[in-house]
Amino acid sequence: MTSWLPALPVPLSLAIAIACFALRTHPVPHRMVSLAGGAGLLALTTLLLARVWEGAVLVAPLGDWAPPLGIAVVADPLSATFSVTAAVVALACIASAIGEADRGRERGGFHAFLHVVMAGCYGAFLTGDVFNLYVWFEVVLIASFALLVLGGEGRQLDGGIKYFVLNLIGTSVLLVGVALLYGLTGTLAMADLAGAVPVVENQALVTAVAMLFLFAFAVKGGLVPVFFWLPASYHAPPATVSALFAALLTKVGLYAALRVFTVVFGGTDDLGFLQTLILMLSGATLVIGVLGSLVERDARRILSFQVVGHMGYIAMGLGLMTPLGLAGAVFYSVHDMVVKAALFLTVGLTARLAQGSFALASGGGLMQARPGMALLLFLPAFSLAGIPPLSGFWGKYALVRAGLEAEQWVMAGVALLAAFLTVFAMARLWSALAWEDPPRPLATLTEAPCHPGWLAAPAVAMAGLVVILGLGAEPVLAVAERAAALLLDPEPYVEAVMGLEQQGGEP
Repeated sequence: MTSWLPALPVPLSLAIAIACFALRTHPVPHRMVSLAGGAGLLALTTLLLARVWEGAVLVAPLGDWAPPLGIAVVADPLSATFSVTAAVVALACIASAIGEADRGRERGGFHAFLHVVMAGCYGAFLTGDVFNLYVWFEVVLIASFALLVLGGEGRQLDGGIKYFVLNLIGTSVLLVGVALLYGLTGTLAMADLAGAVPVVENQALVTAVAMLFLFAFAVKGGLVPVFFWLPASYHAPPATVSALFAALLTKVGLYAALRVFTVVFGGTDDLGFLQTLILMLSGATLVIGVLGSLVERDARRILSFQVVGHMGYIAMGLGLMTPLGLAGAVFYSVHDMVVKAALFLTVGLTARLAQGSFALASGGGLMQARPGMALLLFLPAFSLAGIPPLSGFWGKYALVRAGLEAEQWVMAGVALLAAFLTVFAMARLWSALAWEDPPRPLATLTEAPCHPGWLAAPAVAMAGLVVILGLGAEPVLAVAERAAALLLDPEPYVEAVMGLEQQGGEP
């Protein structure tokens, strides 16, 4: 179905970014434009999800050129679900940034760079061809690097260099893979590649190209063994930036993997080999990421390793490549975006009470002095651990069940082990910050130059969303199942996109 709706999020995000940059020396209008823009994009992506809720595919041909020659922007249940969840996270981070009231970073273009990051995320989620996927990866990389180093502190620059260099290697490898794939098939449109890749004579070369894509997506998604940039950088910026990064950046890589390895490479001769390799990477990521969090003594470093570890659950669903496995991966992606944002925002609040320290030894006392904040930390922490009926339980249940149904006993066992270790890690985090006695009296949010209400509201909203996602998991699971069905049988996707060629590309 032809519609211009999927084409709107990217240009609107860029327009908001330009407006924010122009107004960066005027605090109130600058913040309000950013906030209103974030709310508008949430409304737009929600409308987009409503249009594709039952499994429809919306296509916007750019420049009146039909694929495969033209560029198409495509929305289906998978891309719309990721887009609306990203919009929720972005709005929460915008509100939190307003609460931080950091005029230095605002004058440096914080809100403008945030909206450019969001433009890149929406572009990656909604693009219909692999070259533009690379382009949006680069947009996300450059804008997120600017956010990471904004402020110029030593730890930010150190983390920023590691982040940028390793991710630049990943995107460069992706570009090589795109070029080789074009050389093999003569097309870049994913819908066209779905039919072109299986008939390539040299399937061994196709597998080699798929390995390049896997490497690039593994770097972007923070999978073992190319995850080192993530815990080295996510602790460096302010908590609001860490929340945005932890929720969205790795999901861009895993979203791309879900799309490309089902639609583009789903018909290759060596698909079984690729699935086995992805499962091996997911298992290693689960174990190493969660174990890394157990030895850290800084709250943000603990959560950074948890970001790594729980990417393994999403990769597990892709490796299984069954209806339940892919649906579990989609649901877990939504859960993880919400939970990681909630955790980093709440930990940012606890650090303010501990005179700016994120060290576990500096925390404590929330249960006695701030029981509401202790609850704010408890909900996402133990949702991440998979405690029922919170959202993490349903995602882990779906993935473990999918592993058992596929007779991947070892993978199911590793997923359960990672869940158990996450319970221990989150119990340790919550106990240190909420239960134990603080080394010194807690500060108040009003002691710092900030707006306490703006700081607290996003954390409260995201914690509430964690509960809603757990208690009302059924509709999210339903749309995840529709997304999985389109990944396993991309024929409706292919027909919607390639059908424009028969229509002459006219919108």
